[in-house]
Amino acid sequence: MSNLYPQNLSQFKKWLKPGNKIEVLLNIYKPEFIGLVRDVAEVQTNGVWFVNPDKTKGNLWLSFEKASKYKFNGDVVSIMENLYSSTERDQLKIHADKQDVVDSITKRIADRKSNLIKDGAKFIDDDTYICIEYRFIDSL
Repeated sequence: MSNLYPQNLSQFKKWLKPGNKIEVLLNIYKPEFIGLVRDVAEVQTNGVWFVNPDKTKGNLWLSFEKASKYKFNGDVVSIMENLYSSTERDQLKIHADKQDVVDSITKRIADRKSNLIKDGAKFIDDDTYICIEYRFIDSL
């Protein structure tokens, strides 16, 4: 493959073809996947199947998220999540005058952030973190 890597979700979906490979750089949900190379098995409109190296089990699935959740930088694609849920944001606004509610939500979020950092999440700002990262591997 050329040195041009996908720079948006549309290009990423087109790049994901059977035989292409990506290396798992970060996965806070499945840390045992870090360092593994994944072969694309099949691409669908809502996600991609990767060949499972354990042939006794089915292939591995990755759902496509909203385009805004992806960050592309050279040969690396990162998938991001938000620390605060929309419900928590709403609760903080609605109950801004109730310190006990604000304290409870703030503590829950601080605990979640601490656990995410322990799991290897990379924070971009106070609310956004990278949960999964892949490196594109050139195909022959």
